[in-house]
Amino acid sequence: GINAITAPRSPLTGGNAEIRVILQNQGASPLTSVTINWTVNASLQDEYQWNGSLGIGQNVELSIGSFDFQQGEVYSLKVWTSAPNGSQDCNTLNDTALIEDLSSPLCGLYTIGGANPDFTSLAEAASVLNRAGIACPVTFSIREGTYAEQIVLKAISGSSGQNTITFRSETG
Repeated sequence: GINAITAPRSPLTGGNAEIRVILQNQGASPLTSVTINWTVNASLQDEYQWNGSLGIGQNVELSIGSFDFQQGEVYSLKVWTSAPNGSQDCNTLNDTALIEDLSSPLCGLYTIGGANPDFTSLAEAASVLNRAGIACPVTFSIREGTYAEQIVLKAISGSSGQNTITFRSETG
């Protein structure tokens, strides 16, 4: 099974990032082959075929591919194994690792609310800011609507006198 996802981690740097995992032999005999499957935001990626020799209880870190992570997006990464030693797995409950809420620092102009927004709510924008920080000045244009919510902004990584965060009405 996949014991852990070691890379990437939040905050993402944006762009192409290597996907690294710890494969663990959780079976009762040496592991010689396994298929490693993975999704990003529930979108299936190319499977990785591993062949080698992994003793009972042993681990190996593997690079199973890469993905182009975009700034301002929130990602979920799921990795699991199938077909150990070319056969059906008798215990699929210990095969999967999941990281949710991966995000990269924000940079630039984003919209909140309305049709096709970058963020559907102030709370969603604040959540990404608090987790991922910023890499340059960020402006949120808030579209017309009623926003009955409270947000909490913590110490935002990357913010400074030059890298500011602005919330403003889209209509000015």
